[in-house]
This record gives sequence, structure tokens and C-alpha cells, in this order.
Amino acid sequence: MIYSEEFKQLLTAHPYQYIGCGNPNANILIIGKESAISKEKIDQIHLEMDSNYYQWSKNVEKKLSPDDVGTEYNPLFPYKGQKYCVRIGKREMHLLENVVLLEPGINIKIMEFYHKAHSLIRE
Repeated sequence: MIYSEEFKQLLTAHPYQYIGCGNPNANILIIGKESAISKEKIDQIHLEMDSNYYQWSKNVEKKLSPDDVGTEYNPLFPYKGQKYCVRIGKREMHLLENVVLLEPGINIKIMEFYHKAHSLIRE
């Protein structure tokens, strides 16, 4: 995958900070005001939030695409292999259904949302 120069500059300019998850070459950036992860879920916070910058750095270095991501967590295609999308809110879904021209046949509840919806989500 080719990562944009803007995305690479974002990583350089904001080291060790949370970037987000989804398509880094997206035309739409959704910014949440708070994390959707409960504060009690320390391991999940570390995996998805604290190590986000390192995961993106590795993705860029290895030029990983969504197809290269396995079932282990990766912000490029989080929750790959899971059937239902539990972290996308109803408002974000509605926005994407009405603003983004999704390819015909995409079921927004399927986890391919991150791969095909052309958005990057930042909480």
C-alpha cells in the first residue's frame, strides 16, 4: 500500500500519539470526542490506543495494505474477521451511508467497513 506523504508527515510530527484506525488515505476523517473503550479494559486500551502510533509506524515501514492484515488487531483494518461492527456509532454509520458513496453490496455491519468505507476514525 502506498501511504500518502501527508500521513507520513503526521506520524513524524506527532510521535507516540494516537492516530486513529481505518484507511489512512481516506477523504473523510471522523473525530470522536472520547474513546469508545471502557476505562476498565486496560489491556484493550494498551492494544488499541497506547500502541497505535507504533502500529502505524510498522504498517508504513512494511507498506502493509488491509489485505496484508491478519486477524490480530491492526489499526489499518481493526477487528478483521469479526462479523459485527461494535465500535462504530449509529451517527457515524448514518454519516457514512449518506456522505460516502459506498460500493454496491457493502453491508455496513460487516467489518469490511474499515477496508472499503474510505474513512479514518479518530477518537
